[in-house]
Amino acid sequence: MAKRGLAGDDEMEAGMPAMQGSAIRPKTARGEGGAPANHVSEQSEKRRGSGSEDAARRGSEGGRDADLQVPDAGDGREYMEDDSGMRVEHMDGAECAFLYDEIFVRRAYLKRGVELRERGDILDVGANIGLFSLFCNLNLPQPPQPPALHGPHRGAAAGDAAQAGKGEGEVAQDGKGEAGRSAGGVPAGRARNRVFAFEPVPAIYQVLERNLKDLPEMHPRPYGLAAVPSSSETFRFYADSPGESSRHLEESARQRAVMGQSEGGTLVTCKVDTLSAVMRREGIEEVQLLKIDVEGDELNVLMGIEKDLWPRIQQVVLEVADFDHRISRVQAILERHGFRCQVEAQRSEWDDGFLLLVPPTLRLHYLYAVRP
Repeated sequence: MAKRGLAGDDEMEAGMPAMQGSAIRPKTARGEGGAPANHVSEQSEKRRGSGSEDAARRGSEGGRDADLQVPDAGDGREYMEDDSGMRVEHMDGAECAFLYDEIFVRRAYLKRGVELRERGDILDVGANIGLFSLFCNLNLPQPPQPPALHGPHRGAAAGDAAQAGKGEGEVAQDGKGEAGRSAGGVPAGRARNRVFAFEPVPAIYQVLERNLKDLPEMHPRPYGLAAVPSSSETFRFYADSPGESSRHLEESARQRAVMGQSEGGTLVTCKVDTLSAVMRREGIEEVQLLKIDVEGDELNVLMGIEKDLWPRIQQVVLEVADFDHRISRVQAILERHGFRCQVEAQRSEWDDGFLLLVPPTLRLHYLYAVRP
């Protein structure tokens, strides 16, 4: 994401920068025994496990004006908690507030026919600290569970054992050892479809990993996606706005100039892989939604999908900055592979006393692609 702002009426009247306001109040938090608080409270975890539609709706619609008092953890980490009890570690409070509003309140990624379904995995490419992955965790429909099988079969215990033997970024090769798929499309031995979250910048990935820790079928991966694999890609990391971190250095510098920010940032070396390699390695048979927010790398991500794997992908949603005819080029690729595309420009708007600031010079758009 390019930097965008949230400001209240008072800040705008005073002429303060738009990023001074926030729709939710980021806090520092404490877990039990003084340990850092988890991203989701016990109440929220129980809500997720219960399958309660009302509770899930509260988790996705509440929190706009949450002002919860959360004690200081004393660990130097910052947390945001909404009024449904969901708690998230962040790196920049204003950016976190904007993304929360975009993803949980406005549901900007689920429009123009794009939806969460019972069948298929979700790929969160450019996951940042994991807010979209957390949204999916709360709102992903639960597939119907098949009747219990009798006799020897590869069940949950076997699946857990396979997972336990893996290191960071490694994937068990289930392949033919898996005992088919349930009526809802979930392989036997899994309670639900998976969410894979890709983040190449090491400092951001550490926060992402903590935010998704212990949640069912959430799989953070410490690399980005591109047209060709590499273990030495240069990214510029912005600690004050991690969502702007990019390997397109000139474009990110231009975006920060538009928002009145210094170029700054730190150059870091990151890993990238192709989506085709990931799908084969992870055993991904069907992708219900491919979400892409990669700061100028949209075409590279799509070019890393081999022709025979495109039919496995059912929906795509991207954020695209339309420089160098990028939208038309992305749209051409998607339409060539059978998608119907719709484009929606991002615009500044007032919402419940807050300005959602999107400067038009950033040329930001959402692109929604579904199969007819």
